[in-house]
Amino acid sequence: MKLFIYVLSLSIWISYARGNGNSGSFADMKFVNESFSKLYEIGREAYLDNDWDKCARLLERSLEIYRRVQQIQVYCRKKCRSKTVDLAEVYDLEDKFFSNIIAKALCLLKCKSEFQERYIDVASDTVLKKFHEMELYNYLHNCYYQKGDVENAASAALTYLQANPDDRMIRTTLEFYLGDPYLKDASRVKSFAEKDHEDLFLRGVDAYEKKRDDQAITYMELALKYFLEEEDECRILCEGAFDQGWFPDFISSVANHYTYSLKCKQKCPIKLSYIKGDKKEHFLPNIYNYLQFSYYKAGNIEKACEAVETFLAFLPNDVDMLNNRRFYRDQPGVRKDWFNPRQEALDYIKRDQAEEALLSYIEREFK
Repeated sequence: MKLFIYVLSLSIWISYARGNGNSGSFADMKFVNESFSKLYEIGREAYLDNDWDKCARLLERSLEIYRRVQQIQVYCRKKCRSKTVDLAEVYDLEDKFFSNIIAKALCLLKCKSEFQERYIDVASDTVLKKFHEMELYNYLHNCYYQKGDVENAASAALTYLQANPDDRMIRTTLEFYLGDPYLKDASRVKSFAEKDHEDLFLRGVDAYEKKRDDQAITYMELALKYFLEEEDECRILCEGAFDQGWFPDFISSVANHYTYSLKCKQKCPIKLSYIKGDKKEHFLPNIYNYLQFSYYKAGNIEKACEAVETFLAFLPNDVDMLNNRRFYRDQPGVRKDWFNPRQEALDYIKRDQAEEALLSYIEREFK
C-alpha cells in the first residue's frame, strides 16, 4: 500500500510538472495570438540595445509561445496520425495511400484551426534553427546577468550548453556564474529545457546507489516510460515543414521530405541521451541494466531475467550482461520462459532497424 501511494504521488507530481512547467495549461493554447519569431527579433534588438529587461521579457515570451505551438503540433499530429478514409471508388494501392494522407492533412488543418495556430509556418528556417538549437538562451543568460539575476543566468547558460556541449565559451561562462558570490544556491541551477526522464533517471540512480531498490525500480520504470513518450513527441516534431531550396517534381519532393523527416527522427534518441549536458552512451538499454540489478536485489528474479534479455536485444554481444544471464539461469527455480525481451523494446528495435536500413539504401543509391 505504501509503495502504491508513493508511485501515485510521484505520477501526480510529474503530471503537474508537465502541465505547469511548460508555460500554461493546454486550454490556454487557443489564445496564442503572437508570433514567436517576431518576438525573438524584437528581443534580439533589445539585446543589441542593452535593454536587458525588455530583452529578457520578450525572449521569455517568445520561448513560451514557441513551446505552446510545439505542444499544439504534437497534440494535433497524435490526434490525426491514425486518421484514414475508406473510399469505395478507390482501388489502386497508391491512391489508397494518398487518400489516407489527404484525410490526415484535413484532420490537421481542422485541429490547428481550433487553436489559431499559424506562427510556426511563417518562421524562416534560420529562425527555427535558432529555437531548435536553444540559441535564444545564449542571449538570455547575458540579459539575466546584466539584470543581476545570477541564478537564471546560470540556468540559461546551462540550457544552452546542454544543446551545444562543444561550446567552450559558454562552458567557461557557466563556471563563472556558478562561482559568483551573488549566487545563493548553486543546486537551484537547472536547465530550462530539462525533460521529465532526465530527473527521473537521476533519482533512480541515486536510489540505486543508496540501495533503495523499490524506489530505484519505480524511478527507472517511469524514466523509461517518459523517455519513450518524449522520443515519440520528438519524432512527431520532425514531421514539420521542409524548405527544399528548389522545386522538384512530385515524387522527388515526397521522397526528399520523407528522407529529411526520417533523418531528423533518427537523431531523437541521441538528443534525449544527454543528462545534465553529459551524453550517456546506450542510454535506453542502460535503463534496463539498472532495472535488472534493482529487480534482482528486490527479490524479483523473473523481472530481472526479463530486463537482462531486453538489454541484450539492444546489445547482444555485451560480455557483462551475457555473464549476468548465465548467473540468472543457474539460480534455482528460474524458468527458461522468463528470458523474453519486453515488447516495447522489440517494437523499438524493429522500427529503428527498418529506418536505418532505409537510410542506408538512400545514402548508397543517391550518393
